[in-house]
Amino acid sequence: MKANKYSGNDPLMICGDAMSLRALKRCYLKHQKDDPSIGWEELGDELCDVIAQIMGDDEFVEWNETEVDKYAARRANEI
Repeated sequence: MKANKYSGNDPLMICGDAMSLRALKRCYLKHQKDDPSIGWEELGDELCDVIAQIMGDDEFVEWNETEVDKYAARRANEI
């Protein structure tokens, strides 16, 4: 019996799932395979959209601000 290969284009998937899978694939290609066709800024924007889609805009903004504060605190301790 031949196994079905997942194409990533299942019309029955909800939009967030398809977006998440696409973003994860692109993260893998950029991070692990150093794919030059994917820019870091482009990937960052895509990840931002996917995370906001999953978490909801308000929760994402709150989380993002918290992470920025944590990063700033770590950087301050390094100096």
